[in-house]
Formats: sequence, C-alpha cells, structure tokens
Amino acid sequence: MYFNSFNHVGRARWSVAAIISQKRTQQCTVGLDQQNQKTFHKLSLYGAGFGKFVNHNHIITHLLLMNGSLLLTPDNPDSDFDDIDILKLTLTEAELIQPAATNSFLCGEKFPQLITFMGCSPHLVFEPPEDSSDKYCHVILHQHDNIQLVTGQQTAPPRCPSCRHRISDWKKYQQQWHEHTSSETWSCPKCECVSYPWQLDWRQSGGAGKLLIEIKNIFPGEAVPVDQLLAQLKSISGEKWRYFYIA
Repeated sequence: MYFNSFNHVGRARWSVAAIISQKRTQQCTVGLDQQNQKTFHKLSLYGAGFGKFVNHNHIITHLLLMNGSLLLTPDNPDSDFDDIDILKLTLTEAELIQPAATNSFLCGEKFPQLITFMGCSPHLVFEPPEDSSDKYCHVILHQHDNIQLVTGQQTAPPRCPSCRHRISDWKKYQQQWHEHTSSETWSCPKCECVSYPWQLDWRQSGGAGKLLIEIKNIFPGEAVPVDQLLAQLKSISGEKWRYFYIA
C-alpha cells in the first residue's frame, strides 16, 4: 500500500528500528483500533527514501504492510558471473544459509554475524509462520538470463548517471522499464544522455542484475552485509558486489 498524503508531526523520539522491533514482537494486525493507534505518536521514518515526517496512523499501517528486502548482486548488472551452484556452496559454507534443495533457504547459524542490524536489535522471525506467509527472515536466490530491474513502491526517484538530474516522473515509465530493461532507453532532458533503466543511479533503493541474493523481511536501512561477506562474494565472482533495498 502506498500513501500519497503525509502530515508533519514533529521530531520523532523513536527510531524505525525500535518500531519494527516492537511491532514484530506483537501479534497485531493492520486493523488497530483508533485508541491503540494514538499510542504511537511522533514517529518518523528514515533510510527508505521518505525524507519527511508522516502521520503516525500511516506509519503503523505502512510498517505492517511493508515486506522489505535486502538484495546483493554483482556491481555490474550485466555481469557474466552465473554460477549459482558455487554461490549456494559459498553461502552454505559461510553459514549464511542452511542447505536446501530449492533456491529458498532458511538462515544459517552465522547469519547474525554476516548481516549487521543497525540501531536497536530487532526481534527476527527465522521460521515460516503458521499462516504459510513469507513474513519471516529467509534467503532467496534469483537467476535470470537477462538483466532484471528491481524496484518497489518506496523506491526513490533515480538520477541520470551523467548529470545527476533527478527523474521525478520515473513511475510513469516503471512498467515498460521492467518489461524492457535491456531495450528501453531514457533520454535525459537536461544533458541528453541516453541510458538503459539499469544504467540509472538508483542509489540503494533499487537496482538491477541477473543474479541476486534476496534477504526477505529486512526493512530498508535496517541491516547491511559485513565486509567479510562481500569479500567472499568477490572472491568467487572476480568482481565487486553491491547491495540495495526494496519495499
């Protein structure tokens, strides 16, 4: 769900990490009554590209509906590295993931050492919930023949890689960019630089690649991979890896 209107509510005293931690430890739903909603006041969001304070009712609903992900992929979206078997083996031996027959994995014993959580320690759910939803922390490997653009509802506007022009109207191109990532181009109205969608500067709120590691149920800005993990990925692929978030 995306909210188009936001209200300024002053400086927040709680961090998003604390909110997420508290909400994850409660068996609550989006349908909070008005009295309970009023108990969560003066909250702000950071690290997800919002850049402004929002109404607390919106925050609660938004956090409960949002299912964010942390993604890692080779720095070059058109990377030739495609050995998903060696990737599985590396992540398993590093104990980021547990062995599995599919490309969906439970988190391994050393997951907390390889993915660092910022701010307050969150209460993480590592086992599939009884409702069979995917609202728990787990890892999925994605492999594609062509470059895939990955964005979310809260992805910030990308910028021209040449002049840094902000593409504020990017969402009107979103569908065609996703469907034709490697053929559709965008021409900058400021410097006339022509770019494919995957060549735009998405910063850390979007990205592209052919081979991606997705860590589910991570709120944008909530966690980062440690240098050791990035170094291991570089050693097997021969190139630098980057990370970004979607929600």
